[in-house]
Amino acid sequence: MDDEDGNEWCELIYSEALRIYKPTKYNTVNKLRFFALILELFAEMQHEDAMIQVKTVNVKLKLRSKNYIFWVFEMPDFQDKTLFLTYMSSKLSQL
Repeated sequence: MDDEDGNEWCELIYSEALRIYKPTKYNTVNKLRFFALILELFAEMQHEDAMIQVKTVNVKLKLRSKNYIFWVFEMPDFQDKTLFLTYMSSKLSQL
């Protein structure tokens, strides 16, 4: 997948996540749950089985027998589309 295809996938996943996500009043919870939803949608689009756990300060992902941890402190606010898409693209390209 080249950069342009990756950006299109990220835009598609981000738009779908925004459509179905129900925010809470807690910013940290929102960041973690929204990114977990992003990971879930990514796994579905890739036809992969994934285990996703939302913890207090991180999201854990098990995908293709590998474990990944995404810290809330590194996640931008998902309502800042440009910044979030940059973060998302960077993280998803590592999977």
